[in-house]
Amino acid sequence: MVPKTSISPNYLNEYSMFVNEKKLYLYRGEKMVVKIEVFTSPSCPYCPMAVQLVEDVQKDMMDEVEVEKIDIMEDQEKAREYGLMAVPAIALNGVVRFVGAPGKEELLEAIKDEMSNKT
Repeated sequence: MVPKTSISPNYLNEYSMFVNEKKLYLYRGEKMVVKIEVFTSPSCPYCPMAVQLVEDVQKDMMDEVEVEKIDIMEDQEKAREYGLMAVPAIALNGVVRFVGAPGKEELLEAIKDEMSNKT
């Protein structure tokens, strides 16, 4: 089951979405965009490192990723939908791929894997 996502009307003007049984896929025109969601909390000592990592990757892959930062204290429902028990956590296309902050190369490899596995 794909978790519900809250998307603003302006967001839908720029992107189109496709949801299959397990994943959320975003497209900007004909090009697939990997949706990265970073789950954090204010008391988490490792969360700033995860956010910085994702921001660095976003700078490197500007047209290929869309990033959303989610504070689980403000959006507890979304954390429950994903079944999160710990932060930081990083989801790609609606699927939690990392709990804890991965290395940059590991995250880049996972993003490339998502891009090559489009439907």
